[in-house]
Amino acid sequence: MKNIIILLFSLSILTSSCGLLKRSNSAPEKVVEKLISVNPATSKTAAEIYIDQFKNIAIREMNTTGIPASITLAQGILESGSGNSRLAKEANNHFGIKCTSDWGGKT
Repeated sequence: MKNIIILLFSLSILTSSCGLLKRSNSAPEKVVEKLISVNPATSKTAAEIYIDQFKNIAIREMNTTGIPASITLAQGILESGSGNSRLAKEANNHFGIKCTSDWGGKT
């Protein structure tokens, strides 16, 4: 439960500082409600399931890049709807980053 509180705090900082909820088509309450709704089969929220699934990767990346794992996870949860967005499912893209036709790097 402590982890979910920290995550929600991180989400609130990200959304208020970046204005992400203001650009959303959903009311802020709906976005947060979706993130904390409980899956009856597991008794875990979508965000908790996402954290369980990706925490080791986020920690490994934190050790490499210095970006806190909590920030990476919070941003991934926000951008991908806890890994449930089409972009996350079909392209393994959890951050909504898109390449244009002039991009020459890895995709």
